[in-house]
Amino acid sequence: MLLEKGLSKKKVLFLLYFITINAVIVALLMMRRQLNIGYVGLIVIVALAVIGLRMFGYVEILPSIKDMLRNHELGRKRKYFAYVIKKFMRNAAPCGSLEEIKPHLTALMWEYNFSCVKVYLYPLEIGTPSYTYTAAAGPESEEPFILSFPVIGSKSRLGNVRISKGMGNDYILCTSELITAISEELIRIWRS
Repeated sequence: MLLEKGLSKKKVLFLLYFITINAVIVALLMMRRQLNIGYVGLIVIVALAVIGLRMFGYVEILPSIKDMLRNHELGRKRKYFAYVIKKFMRNAAPCGSLEEIKPHLTALMWEYNFSCVKVYLYPLEIGTPSYTYTAAAGPESEEPFILSFPVIGSKSRLGNVRISKGMGNDYILCTSELITAISEELIRIWRS
């Protein structure tokens, strides 16, 4: 890249040697504690290195910062949804019937910004009723994102859950934890 900037091979070689020798000297002096530059000095050295690398076109700072911020936001959202799932499980634990779990399941769906949830549980025995529960925040989107999964007991399939939301930039985080939490609570209550 330095050659592309118009420097000769000799100048590039001397520049790289100069930077390397100075970096080694600073590192050795810091290790021997003869150079006490502290945190401010380290920040200045790192900033100068980043500026120098940026000037030569080695580091694209803005995309790196955007990636760091996006990853931080995803991590924050993951923690939040993990908390939402734990809250749902804590609130659903004392429930003894499907009617009692409805408000907690609906609250969980709204936290995830889903527009519709449909739960269908098969009859446990011949002649017993099935269970259907639907909650919607409004009309379903024309092109919804749909998360559909079976509710499986120890030996057989007990029913289905279908959750939908409009397509957007939202990620659905902690999906496996969400499916596990809903399934476990529905199985526990349906069998009791």
